[in-house]
Amino acid sequence: MKGKIQISKPVTTEDFRTAVHFNAYSKNFVLPAVMLAGLAYAIYGAVISFTRSNGEIGFGIFSSILVVAVIVLIIYNTEQIVKRFAKRNQDVLGEERQIIFTEELISAEGREKGDFQEYGWYSAKCCYEIKKMFLFYTNTKRTIIIPKAYMTEEQILQLREMLERKLKKNFHRRSK
Repeated sequence: MKGKIQISKPVTTEDFRTAVHFNAYSKNFVLPAVMLAGLAYAIYGAVISFTRSNGEIGFGIFSSILVVAVIVLIIYNTEQIVKRFAKRNQDVLGEERQIIFTEELISAEGREKGDFQEYGWYSAKCCYEIKKMFLFYTNTKRTIIIPKAYMTEEQILQLREMLERKLKKNFHRRSK
């Protein structure tokens, strides 16, 4: 059927990890910019404190350590999200799920095999194409992960064309 793209993909922790890292660090660039600025501040504060404090631990060193600790905590929490996902979804990891895109709607097989959730294109918030996958976001705060590894080149091109046509400015290619 023309205008229908059907993809079979297993559920994997690695795909989810890639999606979580994209959401946290690459989707809007705010968090990485804040982390980079914080790291620059921490290095600057440490250098200034060492040159002016005669080896004593001052406010500059303390604030530098605090900034680095917050950055480490952010990274740690991101990994904890992935671990919780894997633990909660052990029973479906590795199982194949279907995603079907048509001109009218998107159907994504849920937790139970054969149980499809349908989304009209009006419920599509946006989609990002990154190197390894498409990340499709709905207005209901659901993310549908579509790894390219389980798609043919033709499916990738067809899906990209459909997303560009249906989502227009809400389709973002970051895979160039």
